[in-house]
Amino acid sequence: CNTTCTAEYLCDDYDYMEHLQQVARDEGSSEWINFWDSSVCESHGGSLGDWGQCEFDSLASAPCKQESECYEECQKPHTQDGCAELNGTWIQNPGNWYGRCCPPDTHVFYDPMRGEKICSYVPEGSPNGWELRSPSCCEAEQGSWKVIDGHGQCCLGRWMSYTYEGQTHTYCSTEVWGWDNSECYESCDA
Repeated sequence: CNTTCTAEYLCDDYDYMEHLQQVARDEGSSEWINFWDSSVCESHGGSLGDWGQCEFDSLASAPCKQESECYEECQKPHTQDGCAELNGTWIQNPGNWYGRCCPPDTHVFYDPMRGEKICSYVPEGSPNGWELRSPSCCEAEQGSWKVIDGHGQCCLGRWMSYTYEGQTHTYCSTEVWGWDNSECYESCDA
């Protein structure tokens, strides 16, 4: 897609910055345009936004700008600042360059078996669900009893289901591996 094409299909600030960079290259410049510098951003008609990126008011009515902003909002659980804004707990274990956001309805604690912090639906020190063999014992620990394939099972976490080869399988999930924001992404496409 050439610069004429990209100008017609600008979607968001990043598209516009790429378009301006391409125009500069087409004009013979090999310099990278540093849009993170406020004076450079302003000289191209933008202003630095809350997250330090160059934003262009002229794109406010671009057809997919709102969709891009919606996706950006859905990405908040993937950053430490966004996690804090959503009242989550950010954990980053030693030796890992990445972290993850634990939703506010989870418990965060150090698991000595794994040697790291985890996010769990189950409070620290609770028994294992499989140790609770009756509905009343399960309920006493704030669990949920379910009969699967003729056998009772206590879940102290959340019941989850998935379908594989036409069969629906239900299991108890106790650990949280990430923030499920699929509903957020779906709302962006609505």
